[in-house]
Amino acid sequence: MPVRCIRFGWLVLLLGLLSPLTYADSNPAVVLRNLHTAQMKLHATASAFHRYQGSEGDSKQLIQLNEALGQLKTSFQTSFQDLADLGMKSELDQVRGHWREAARFLNTAMTAIAGSGFAEGQVTNGYLLNNYHTATALKNAYQAVLKTTGIRIPAVLQALREQTVLFQEMSALYMEQSTAQYAYTYRSEAGNDETLDKMAQRFNFGLEDIEKQLAGNADAIKRLNHARNKWRFLEKSFMNYTENAVPYLVVKFGPEITAELEALAASFDKG
Repeated sequence: MPVRCIRFGWLVLLLGLLSPLTYADSNPAVVLRNLHTAQMKLHATASAFHRYQGSEGDSKQLIQLNEALGQLKTSFQTSFQDLADLGMKSELDQVRGHWREAARFLNTAMTAIAGSGFAEGQVTNGYLLNNYHTATALKNAYQAVLKTTGIRIPAVLQALREQTVLFQEMSALYMEQSTAQYAYTYRSEAGNDETLDKMAQRFNFGLEDIEKQLAGNADAIKRLNHARNKWRFLEKSFMNYTENAVPYLVVKFGPEITAELEALAASFDKG
């Protein structure tokens, strides 16, 4: 695909996310669900970007990245509208502001990869730093909706959402570290020094906690264990990511784990 097409397509996406919003009433439960989805799509897009950069601009990886960007656009437009409907201007401005900067760097990186097969480390780091801040802003917006509306959701639903977002973030970071040509500093710049193995430990503990919350629900535990069995194929690699990188297994099993945990969460989402 010509460089100019990539740049034009991405700028159209960016402009679409910054267009004026209308106002209507929103169901807080639906807003929370949409904000969760936005977090998932954000990390999935970062993972697709790392695969594209790691392939030095392979056309098949570009197709997957463009698909991820399209899904992210739809998800963001929905969540931006939701926050506007609830009158949460501060939270909306935070998410949009950080994403505007992430999009600017991402556009530059995609153009560079299309032309030469790689992007400068500073450019990619700028995208990842602002992408990280966007993810944080989405988490903060989610918590603000809980607090502002007073809505209460099942604890197990909240726990499952947190674990799926964590796993999606882990998967993106795994792809980054498996394909990176540079040692990016964005996480330390953002004040986060948690390594991938520590995140994997946290994910394990989270799954154990969810199993306790599901006590007495044999069907739900069976579904949870189905996802955990697939996680066992990946766990050692996440715990020893500097020595045992197997990104193809993460590409194969990661989406399946995510889909199964999301489906289990949906069974508790009555909003």
